[in-house]
Amino acid sequence: MAIKAHEQITRENSPIENVVIDLSNNTGGNLVPNVFKQSGKATLMGRTSGGGSCVVQPISSAWGTSFTISASRRMSFLKNGSLYDIDRGADPDYVISRPEKYYDRKALTDYINGIY
Repeated sequence: MAIKAHEQITRENSPIENVVIDLSNNTGGNLVPNVFKQSGKATLMGRTSGGGSCVVQPISSAWGTSFTISASRRMSFLKNGSLYDIDRGADPDYVISRPEKYYDRKALTDYINGIY
């Protein structure tokens, strides 16, 4: 599904200018928002992400119970010559502090179009 969506968005003469990805239920932690933030190609909206700096590792017990834990690898970024882990989260470019605005299509469109 993601590959098909990417093809449609990036095809020649695509009418698509912006894509919104809702990460409000992202249980994988800080990886995705920090990758977006570090790429410089995405605008983050909402609140500072959370979830720690470790990569999430899915595992299962011998009895078949599946669950996820923090893996042994930690994500970090380079700033002013020093490495920092991403535990503190990714700060949004535009803060949306009122939960009722998260799914308000008009308010989000206004933010995206620079009206606020």
